[in-house]
Amino acid sequence: MSLNSNCLKIEIYYLLSVLWILILESAIQAEQDEGLEKLEETVISTKHIALAVNEELGLHTRLIDDLDEHVDVTDSRLRRVQKNLAVLNKRTKGGCSACACFYQWLV
Repeated sequence: MSLNSNCLKIEIYYLLSVLWILILESAIQAEQDEGLEKLEETVISTKHIALAVNEELGLHTRLIDDLDEHVDVTDSRLRRVQKNLAVLNKRTKGGCSACACFYQWLV
């Protein structure tokens, strides 16, 4: 074999190696692209879930605020009734069992 022939073989091996590396890189990139597409789907799905959770939280916040307002109104009414009962109890000097029954009926 001549030197020229050996150089040609080396050059062919080199080109085949480079070609093999390019094929492997292409396969790796295709695999990465597929993984990124799946990741994108997951991110989009997570976004939709987060938006739905946010909407649900907004609804719950409004419901809790509404409940809080009703509790405040009820608390005010209850305090007013308790004051009226205390006044009534003092007037009757604590001897009225009907007042106790009425109070139990209110509560």
